[in-house]
Amino acid sequence: MPSTRSSSLSETLRDNRRYARSTKPTSPRCRTPVHSSLTTIRETSQPIVACVDWCDAYMFCQWAGKRLCGAVAGGSTPASSRANPNIDQWHNACTLGGSRTYPYGNTYTEGRCNDLTAATSGPFPVGGFPQCFGNHPGEAPVYDMSGDLQEWEDSCSGNSCAARGGDWLGYEGTAAFAQTDTANRDVRDHHRGFRCCWDPPN
Repeated sequence: MPSTRSSSLSETLRDNRRYARSTKPTSPRCRTPVHSSLTTIRETSQPIVACVDWCDAYMFCQWAGKRLCGAVAGGSTPASSRANPNIDQWHNACTLGGSRTYPYGNTYTEGRCNDLTAATSGPFPVGGFPQCFGNHPGEAPVYDMSGDLQEWEDSCSGNSCAARGGDWLGYEGTAAFAQTDTANRDVRDHHRGFRCCWDPPN
């Protein structure tokens, strides 16, 4: 039986120092033009990876020996199952198996995570908001799943892929885990990053 534990998600978003060591994407489905005038934020002086398209995120996680977060059982989450914590790995970890609205509980707390109420000017380094975490009992905390950067997810319908968690300009509604945005897989945006998942040993 696949594990649904939050420990199968990376504790933090990806940082640039590690991302800079990754390989370039080679999968045929990732050979699409980028329709963005934004400069990719990959310099190691930046706190976390943003302005990365879905394909680069997917390939980085493979390079790191993990995978872009998708289904609890492995592989992609069907678009119709994104709100099902028994199927979607990201949603399961964020909501404590479907029992929470935010990583820390059901009541929104201003300034606890890096969103609009924190009055920051951009994403913070991983774990920069130490109270913005959630976890299953007895397991390591998972940071910044609300606010900071949206996170690409391995859940696509055609070229449209899911992005979760809101960003530093989000608010109470977008910070809730029920909120799922979508974007074309080849789009890069300075509000969007990713985290990797892995399958814990049985």
